[in-house]
Amino acid sequence: LARGARPGRAVVAGQGLDAVQRTTSRTGTYHRALTALIDGEPVEPGSPAYWLRQGGGDPVALRHVLGTHVPTPDLHRITTPTLVLVGDEDDGHATADALAAALPNGRFARVPGTHFTAMSSAALTTAMAEFLAQA
Repeated sequence: LARGARPGRAVVAGQGLDAVQRTTSRTGTYHRALTALIDGEPVEPGSPAYWLRQGGGDPVALRHVLGTHVPTPDLHRITTPTLVLVGDEDDGHATADALAAALPNGRFARVPGTHFTAMSSAALTTAMAEFLAQA
């Protein structure tokens, strides 16, 4: 969005302002974990690769996401109505409300669950669908 994409609406799920502000702190860890999944390496239970695999996402696509962070000073340029969703038990992303507040047209909502369970919940899907359906 900060690079010029102009969808009618957008959703950010499971992230907070702190993740935007420290874009490089965990990128290497996730890049290595996703590469391990792509390469078919064994996965230790409880490791970052384990949790990424549990989410069921495409590791190639997820690895591309790592390069899409937006510097905090550029957030004001994102005028697209954006819903920031987080699980109500996701303490690791407690600044999701601050991320929504930093976006000119940001909205914040919580859905039941932790960082992992909320991201695959029906409540998250419903919240996204309702937001995206608004004119």
